[in-house]
Amino acid sequence: ASDTGALLDAMIVRSLAWVGAASLAPRTRSLGAVAWCLSAPLFGLISRVCGYAFLFRLYSPLVLLAIPVCIVLPVTSAYAATATASHENRSAACDDDAPLGAAEEETADAAHSGERGLPFPARLRAVCGSTRTVSVLALIGMCGAHFGMVFTFALVYFEHDLDAHGAQLGATLTAQALLEIPLFHVAAPLLRSIGLRTGLLSCMLAAAVRLGGYASAASIWTVYPFELAHGWIFALYFTSSALLAEEFTVQRLQATVLGLASSVQNAGALCATLIWGALAQRVGLRT
Repeated sequence: ASDTGALLDAMIVRSLAWVGAASLAPRTRSLGAVAWCLSAPLFGLISRVCGYAFLFRLYSPLVLLAIPVCIVLPVTSAYAATATASHENRSAACDDDAPLGAAEEETADAAHSGERGLPFPARLRAVCGSTRTVSVLALIGMCGAHFGMVFTFALVYFEHDLDAHGAQLGATLTAQALLEIPLFHVAAPLLRSIGLRTGLLSCMLAAAVRLGGYASAASIWTVYPFELAHGWIFALYFTSSALLAEEFTVQRLQATVLGLASSVQNAGALCATLIWGALAQRVGLRT
């Protein structure tokens, strides 16, 4: 299911990046946040009445609905020709989002002479030829670590330590998405103003505040305000990935960038889940 979501997000961002409009992807993603807000309490109630197994059986067919959406998305390079001028206008928006150096310029020349034939290792070298890009990807991996810890253990913690159940658990997911909906509409200009790295560093601060709230919570009701931090983290993480991909529109490396961003995010989640799983057994989730 997570692979389907990652594929759908990547195809939407890449399609928009081809026309120089990757910054519109967060606005599209805000529709998912609306659905998240509305459905989470309902699914929480269903899980309490019918059990978690029923939810999984219900969810699997819903995931399949994403397949026809992926099929009809405009994912051909016909859009690439119109993207160049728009991207060049955006590339100088701020110093933090400036062109990325000699490796990128070399790849840009290749883009006009059959760059699509570049082998994958060459694409990786072109994308990772800048320390700025590598640092942005590393921060995206840290966001993934936070998602891995929270999505894997938060509901278990709420249910076991705070005696939350059913709709209360679902409402935590609704609280997570409340800030996402408006923030997705302003995240792109915000990140262009403060820079991708600064925005992602602010996500680390929001994650610390959120987990501190978990540890100090006396009941599930005191957790909800801290769940708003998720909206800040996810909106800026998602928008940073889209804007980073947009920077590589001229080189036609959007898919490579999005694949790397998704990979490091999932790698961070995997490492955090494994480490936290071992720690939880020894010292407990609250600690």
